[in-house]
Amino acid sequence: MTEWSEHINCILHAFNLAFQTGCMDSLGDQGMNKLTVFQMLYLAILLMNTIKKQTDLETLKKYYALTMTQLLEREDYKMDASNTFVQAFEELMKEVEREASDETLMEDMGIQQLLNGCPTNIKEPNFGRWGTITAVARVVKKHWLPLFYIAKNVKATEKAGCYLHTIATNLINLMNSRSDPQQKTPTHYASLLWIVGFADYMLYDHMEWVKMNDPRFGPGSYGNISRLVPTHLYLHKEQLDVLKKNNYTGWREVPQFAEYARAMDGVLEQGEVGAGGKEMFKRLPELFLERYENTLNHHTTKWRTSELLPIVPKKDIPP
Repeated sequence: MTEWSEHINCILHAFNLAFQTGCMDSLGDQGMNKLTVFQMLYLAILLMNTIKKQTDLETLKKYYALTMTQLLEREDYKMDASNTFVQAFEELMKEVEREASDETLMEDMGIQQLLNGCPTNIKEPNFGRWGTITAVARVVKKHWLPLFYIAKNVKATEKAGCYLHTIATNLINLMNSRSDPQQKTPTHYASLLWIVGFADYMLYDHMEWVKMNDPRFGPGSYGNISRLVPTHLYLHKEQLDVLKKNNYTGWREVPQFAEYARAMDGVLEQGEVGAGGKEMFKRLPELFLERYENTLNHHTTKWRTSELLPIVPKKDIPP
């Protein structure tokens, strides 16, 4: 082992742990009887996987296609979805318009792609499995409405108390959760948009960068990229600082958080942060980013010491 080995702790672990701490301290943990966005993500994938296990993959795909057809063609479904999940329904209609207007496809083919878009082979989300939380968050955001109405159909057709009925019931409750019955934006939908926004803005790219081959040494050089980590952390901090500027409101200027900002408009004030209303979501960015940055700094202290300068390419040393 070289004298530098003590500095080379796992940067993937540092990023993931920082994300986990930020999430759990601001939005709660995942687990049985937990009423959090992370338990909602787990139940959404568990529902789909259980349907597939109790039937087969083709039946699951047909079930999904039928639910999407109902959302697109039946007025009762469209009315219920547009009233219950305003923002999610509008996003689905935008997706329908994009598919229908795609010049590379016939209109019917574009819509057929939506019907055939059943998510499959999705790993259950777990903070211990790097990248699974953000991957599932993206899936649930994209398929929010079909997942909800699949759960409703399961609840209506399965025997009360059976495993599938219980999963569907718990998922429906979490997806429908609001701090006020008049609130347009469901609590966990807003939380989901923050998670996806952060992943899309920076987390996903940084995690993928760490897994790259070294650009100098080429294929098979995974791990050699560690010599560039000090520079990379400097760039990472620049991105965080954008979100933190103006008293933790800089994220409002970042396109990846536009949907979260819009979701906040549909959340009502409840008088205190702990009540799950607009006060909580105004506080969320600051709390999440503080916990994320503090945890990352703690686990990357060795990467940010001047002792590492001899292994950092001179052209990458900030002035």
